[in-house]
Amino acid sequence: MIKFFRKIRKNILAENKFVQYLIYAFGEIFLVMIGILLALQVNNWNETRKDRLKEIKIYENILGSLSADSADIVKIIGYITSGMQTQKFFISNNPEVLIENFTIQQLKDSLEISQRIGSSFFPRFSVFNNLTSNSFETLLQSELIKRELLDLYDRKYKRYLQIDASIDVKAEINLREIISGDLQIFREHNKIDPANAFDAEKFITFYPLLIREFGSILITADNALDSLTECQKLVIELLSLIHAELERLKK
Repeated sequence: MIKFFRKIRKNILAENKFVQYLIYAFGEIFLVMIGILLALQVNNWNETRKDRLKEIKIYENILGSLSADSADIVKIIGYITSGMQTQKFFISNNPEVLIENFTIQQLKDSLEISQRIGSSFFPRFSVFNNLTSNSFETLLQSELIKRELLDLYDRKYKRYLQIDASIDVKAEINLREIISGDLQIFREHNKIDPANAFDAEKFITFYPLLIREFGSILITADNALDSLTECQKLVIELLSLIHAELERLKK
């Protein structure tokens, strides 16, 4: 092709056709510019395609992380709810009535369930942290998804973790000290079964202390439940938005 254009150029110059040569020269420049623009366009298309593939991968990773979080949140909400209901049950009764109407095993099981109020949800931050360290904002096209991701990870998850830290102190230390320490009632997985596994007199004696701790925990647990519910609502919304965005990108 280059030899062909050179031959035309020589023929025009040999015939002293200056005007035709200028027209030819401009035409050649125009063709070169068109070639450059086409090359740039193809390069831009390839880069855009690569970015979209990266975006799809990001969404798929987030989708997996949020789906796992959603399942965990549902489980923890169930644990906290059952723990709260059981604690309210103890608060609304007196120890003598409980001992008279329930077996020792039923009371031990109920105390075990009451401690579920201290169950914790651990958000999966690794995928999001990896995204933020690699400037994911430049790759994701949806401004709504970016805003809601930041709201979930930087605000709602962190607020829940602050509340959960307070419950850990109340449930895992204070309440456990009463049930396992004062009442000498241990969880089954501890594999501790002292001869005096349930002492009715101790249960009656320490019942006011147990109820007081239940009342203190319930306030914080209610906040944790509200916080988790907000997290779950936003997670579900994000899952729906990301599914829709993936469908659009894969078309």
